[in-house]
Amino acid sequence: MRDSVVNGVSPRFRATTPCSIHPDALEDALYQTMRRAATVVPNDVLAALDQSVARETAPTARLHILTSLQNFEVSARQDGLVCTDTGWPIFYVGLGDDVTIDGGWSQLQSLAETAVRRCTA
Repeated sequence: MRDSVVNGVSPRFRATTPCSIHPDALEDALYQTMRRAATVVPNDVLAALDQSVARETAPTARLHILTSLQNFEVSARQDGLVCTDTGWPIFYVGLGDDVTIDGGWSQLQSLAETAVRRCTA
C-alpha cells in the first residue's frame, strides 16, 4: 500500500529519525541551490527555446532567442552566469517535524542572507 501525503509532505521527504543540520551545511546548500539556478538552464527549457526559434517569424524576437541560447552555451562552457540579473532570491524551505538546525531555526534568515552574499559577490 502506498503511503500518502501527510500535512503536505510526501513520504519520501519525511525523516524517519530525528536529525540535526549544521548551519554551515545548510548555508552551503542554499548557496549551491542559488548558484545552480543562476548557472544552469534545464534541458526542457533549452528544448523549448530551440523549438521556439524554429517557429518564430519576427526577426527581432528570433534574434533575442538565438542570443539567449548562445549566452547559455558560453555560460555552460565557461561555468558562468546564464543571466547577470540575479533577481530577488526567495527560498522556500521545507523540512520535516523532526529536523532541527544546530543553534536553532532563528538563524535561517541570516544563513540565507550569507548564501546570497556569497553567490552575488
